[in-house]
Amino acid sequence: MNSFNKIIKYPVYFILLTGFVLIQSNDSYAQKKRNADERFKEARELAFAGNRDAAIDSCESILIDHPAYYGVRVFMARVMAWEKKYNESIVNLQQVLEEKKDHKEAINTLIDVYNWSGNPAMALQYTNYGLSFYQSYPDFMIKKAKLLQKLDRPEEAADVLTRLLDLYPTHKEGLILERNLSDLALLNKVYLYYRSDLFPSNSPWHLIYVEYARKFSFGTIIGRVNYANRFNKSGVQIESDGYINIRQGTYVYLNAGYSGVSIFPKLRLSIEPYQMLPYAFELSLGLKYLEFTSTTVRIYTGSLGKYLGNYWISYRFYLTPKPDKTSFTSAVYIRKYFSDTDNYVTLRLGVGLVSYSEIADEEFSGVSSKGAGVDFQFNLSRLTFIRGEINFGNHEYYKGKYKNRYGIKLGIQQRF
Repeated sequence: MNSFNKIIKYPVYFILLTGFVLIQSNDSYAQKKRNADERFKEARELAFAGNRDAAIDSCESILIDHPAYYGVRVFMARVMAWEKKYNESIVNLQQVLEEKKDHKEAINTLIDVYNWSGNPAMALQYTNYGLSFYQSYPDFMIKKAKLLQKLDRPEEAADVLTRLLDLYPTHKEGLILERNLSDLALLNKVYLYYRSDLFPSNSPWHLIYVEYARKFSFGTIIGRVNYANRFNKSGVQIESDGYINIRQGTYVYLNAGYSGVSIFPKLRLSIEPYQMLPYAFELSLGLKYLEFTSTTVRIYTGSLGKYLGNYWISYRFYLTPKPDKTSFTSAVYIRKYFSDTDNYVTLRLGVGLVSYSEIADEEFSGVSSKGAGVDFQFNLSRLTFIRGEINFGNHEYYKGKYKNRYGIKLGIQQRF
């Protein structure tokens, strides 16, 4: 007590002691902060090296001592999203925004997480939230434009791009997206294709078709004329396809065709609704009706697909009831997109007679098949595209008897 009185009596000692305590406290805090920064650097290195679980554990350890280190929590949330732990990621990001509502990187990451998890509508809401604080931030603007395009709202996307490019005329992503939106505004497409199917002991089949597609506000309508030569017979088939929008995320595929020659089905009808699901899945169920000269066929079909980054993976089945037995066939498709959705390569692996669309009466006895194929599409110029396909199949054309089938297809598409 006497010592304390002496300190008070001589203010200079009190001031020096207080300063010493503060300096020591600041040094201790700075040291802890440096340690946290070093640990955060190590966590980032772990994440980028592919050790994401270890990176998340390291971030959680930092946050025990520094719960308000928002950069760590936001980075951890992004790594969680990379690991598809979307719910955990969202919880952490929303915690940051509850404490600091205008945290730019937390908002930016939350937009990505909702988009990656298959919820673009919620991602769009957070672009608007972000722009309420940062009206001219280009990341929020370009993401909003992309999400509007994804949600099939091209006019609104174009408005956002106009504002973006007014502020940042050389914005690379903005210029590319502007061109893509301009291309989407084109309403017409014309296709010309040739296909040949080769058999070891039979004459090849030839198919040439031309089609015209027109985009309307309610969807796309396609008209097609097919000319084929098979079994030394030639003939024409007329077809029409429709992709009709029902509501956002829901559309229906329709098809109708007629021919007066036996190498095509006399009548063909199809209907197949498609529905987008959460987490970038798409589901469809449909019915195909084929009427040949001597028989009619009903084929029940469906598919389940998912978008994974630049890949699209889909499974499709065909269930065909017959008097003697019901056949079940299926195929898996893996598509890789390149610069955009118009440039891609697709691998198909199938078991069963995957498509009846080009099978004549004489071949309809086929009950099983194994096959594989690769198709591609690339642009020759901005509005001109080349498409091709190579496939192989081994078909049972009579009980216990099989023959190989090789196919090649090449075509060109023009948009205007």
